[in-house]
Order: sequence, then C-alpha cells, then structure tokens
Amino acid sequence: MSQREVYKEFRKGLAALQNRDYDEAIGRFNEVINLDPNDAVAHHQRGIAHHRKGEQELAIADFDKTISINRNLATAYGCYRLRGNAHLSKGEFDRAIADFDDVIDLNPNNASNYFRRGLACYQNGNYNRAIRDFTKVISINPDYVLAYISRRNAYYHKGDYDRAIMDCNKIISLNPDNAGSYNDRGYLYNARGDYNHAISDLTYAISLAPRYSLPYINRGIAYRSSGNVRGALEDFDSAVRLCPGYLREFVSDDDRVIGGIEMREKAKELLDRLVDTPPKSAFDFYYTGVRVRYDNVAFLARECFSRALTLGYEDTDKIKQHLDGLERSVQLR
Repeated sequence: MSQREVYKEFRKGLAALQNRDYDEAIGRFNEVINLDPNDAVAHHQRGIAHHRKGEQELAIADFDKTISINRNLATAYGCYRLRGNAHLSKGEFDRAIADFDDVIDLNPNNASNYFRRGLACYQNGNYNRAIRDFTKVISINPDYVLAYISRRNAYYHKGDYDRAIMDCNKIISLNPDNAGSYNDRGYLYNARGDYNHAISDLTYAISLAPRYSLPYINRGIAYRSSGNVRGALEDFDSAVRLCPGYLREFVSDDDRVIGGIEMREKAKELLDRLVDTPPKSAFDFYYTGVRVRYDNVAFLARECFSRALTLGYEDTDKIKQHLDGLERSVQLR
C-alpha cells in the first residue's frame, strides 16, 4: 500500500469516527497500524474509537502506545486526559487521578480537568478531595452546574446536608423549572429530618412534572416520617401507578423503608392490584435520564432518553439537546 493509500485509509478512519461508526473506524486504523506499528496518531485515534465504544482496556493500550512512541504528540493530543477517562470508566480511580494530575500540571486553568479528577476522587470515596476539585471548577466557571451537582453529592455522602442543600439552591437558581432539582432538594430535606420543607419541594416538583414518579416516593417518605400514613400511602399508590417497579424496591425486609409491617403489607396489596398497569412512562424515562445525566452516568442517561423517545415523549427537541450534549461530552474526553 502506497503512502497515499495509507493516508486515504486514515482519512476514512477519521470520517467513520466522526460518524460514530466505531467498528469501521477501528478497522481503518488497524490497516494503518499494520503498515506502520509506530504511527502514534493512528494509535491515538483508534484509542478514541475503542473508548467511545466502551472498550476501555483496548483504549488504554492504544493511549499507552501513543505515549511511548511520542510523548510530546500524546500531550498535544490530550492523550493523558483520554487515558484518565478510560481508567475512570474502568473503575481504576487511582490511575485516573494520576493521569488527571499530569493534565492539570500542564493546564491548571481548565475547569473540565478538575471536574474529571473530582469525579475520580468521588468514586474513590475521597469526598474531601473531590469537594476541593469541584470547588475549584466553580471558581473557574461559576455556572458549571455539574460541579454543583457533584459537590452536592459529595456533601451528601459526608452527611453534610446543610452544604448539600446550599448547592441545591444554586442548582435551582441556574435552572428553576427542573422538577428533578426540587426532588433532589426534597430528598435532602428528608435526610435532614426537615419534612415540611421536603414536602413543599416535592409538591412543587410534582406540579412541574405530574408523571415523574420519584417525587411521589420521596414525598411519601416525608409523609410517613411525619406521621401522615394516609398521605404516604396515597403517594406510594401514585408512584406505583406511574411505574410499578419503583414501589417493589420499597417492599423489603427493612422496616425503615416503608415504615413497618402494616404499610409493607398494604404496599404489597397495591402491587397485586396494579400488576396490569402500564410500565414506566415516557415522562419517567425522561426525568430519570436528566437525573442520571447530571449524576454523570452517561450511558444510562442515553438509554433513558432513547426509551423516552420510543415511548412518545412529546418534547423531542429537549431530548435531542440532551443527547447532543452527551455526545459532545464524550468527544471532549
């Protein structure tokens, strides 16, 4: 194969990568690498294709090879950041943190790099370091909503509900019409034992999205915890009508979940009566997609949005915006 033909093969690989045809892209880059095993750029691009396809072990091998062939090129092409993302996807958090440390040393003013390292620290259980990274992100970009969401989650895991709620306040100020944000703050009020504020937030979440199941469940918990058994059962009833699978998770041997044997038996009765109710609605899939997207579970968010479209969710433009945003975030990795 001539040099011109190799270049054509490489260009076809780039085009396939751009079109998300990852198998085709990998095949094209294989051809280039077979002819020149030390083609650092081809290894880099094949690594991206493997990473986007979810083949993280193969992606890491290609990024390692790129770095070993040409460290300067690897640095210029963001190879360390990509390898860090692959390690993060594999759950290799210490290795991910090491890569993001190197990336931040090279570019200390990039909010996204601190955010990715913060995610690795968070997943590794190092909530204090994660909070420091998310706070740095916010200092660089005060409107970086994912940083507030992630820092809120870290505060929650530390049991610092007051600071978690303060981050929820900021999230709501940035997007005041998102039912999921009010649901999340209501959940935190529940955790803090502030059931009146929880009920207020969750009621507002329901007014914004009446077919979103989670606020009914969380408000039901608030009602139960404040002694309103009837209100709790009505909310659990509403939740199971929207999505029978949700309440089944609350019917367990843990009396803390439903609130004792009596309510657990009533919940079972509801399930028995509602076995023929519709499955999870398009609304549930959409709002679950929004929630898990901002909890940084991209693959699950894509699945939820796709199912919402399949089930006929009306605001297709919003879903497409979310899907485009997810794709852009993947391309930046």
